[in-house]
Amino acid sequence: MLDPVPGSTELVPQQALLTLVLRQDRWPTRERSIGIAILQTTETK
Repeated sequence: MLDPVPGSTELVPQQALLTLVLRQDRWPTRERSIGIAILQTTETK
């Protein structure tokens, strides 16, 4: 679990963001793809 606001335990998040970090190569490299999205809605299951 990550902190809601990394590095600041007193702050409250202002926006729900999703961050994806993907390794796209079959062999180990330093290259990564990064995707950032804003969470629009949630659903209770």
